[in-house]
Amino acid sequence: MAFVGLRKPIVGKMTNETTYEKPEACGKAIGITVTPSYAEGSLYGDDAQVEYDKEFRYADVSLNTTELPIAMHKAMFGRTEATEEVVYDVNDEAGYVGLAWISVEKVNGARKFVANFLPKVKFSEPAGEYATKGENIEYKTPTLTGRAIANAEGVWKKTKSHATEEEALTTINTTYFGQES
Repeated sequence: MAFVGLRKPIVGKMTNETTYEKPEACGKAIGITVTPSYAEGSLYGDDAQVEYDKEFRYADVSLNTTELPIAMHKAMFGRTEATEEVVYDVNDEAGYVGLAWISVEKVNGARKFVANFLPKVKFSEPAGEYATKGENIEYKTPTLTGRAIANAEGVWKKTKSHATEEEALTTINTTYFGQES
């Protein structure tokens, strides 16, 4: 398989371990990186390794989008929002969200649209990077970093392949986020 595309980052605020508020688009996808971290342990006996275990601990998540919509500030960081204003308060507390996206894969020459889902992620506020306009146009986009952990059911990631983008989007909205179609 080869990844040949990335589309539609979608975020839904967690209301409990398996339910979410109505999910919304989180800008347009530029890049997503999910890096799992594992706890490892070895047992040695008679001068040789006799056992080895590896268990999932968490996954570091990096999400780069074209924009961070105002509604995402409330869902992801507990910010107070108004129509065009976001208020940053020292008492704001980031909450857990579900993160979904569609990756496009090519397998044996055929395109597949894969619905990806991390059911429990907590993001940190992105760094603000600004620059004066120079001779060439340079875009600055937000990159959010966070950590995905397993939910109460022990699930930290789900994926499902589809023939069309619409089918993958339906899986994200109805199966993963539990919304009516």
